[in-house]
Amino acid sequence: MIRNEVRTVQQLGAAVRQARLDARLTQAELAERAGVSRRWLSMVENGQNRGAEFTKVSKALAVLGKQFAVVDAPARPRTSLPSWLAGGGTDG
Repeated sequence: MIRNEVRTVQQLGAAVRQARLDARLTQAELAERAGVSRRWLSMVENGQNRGAEFTKVSKALAVLGKQFAVVDAPARPRTSLPSWLAGGGTDG
């Protein structure tokens, strides 16, 4: 199983494009099978559709035999919370 970490809209678009190319589909073919417009798909692939609907992206990925997965993020060093978030600030 190949995993692509996607953290930005641009990375999502690149992953969708690569999966489409691997499946040897045109944008028009994928769009038709997924029930979305070719223009919408083009915008997603180019990282221009920041408001892409999760359901539509999921359908496009399903056509390509892919899916979203939620996985544990790599451990990050703990940082202290800002005082306003930790309850040390005032409400004014």
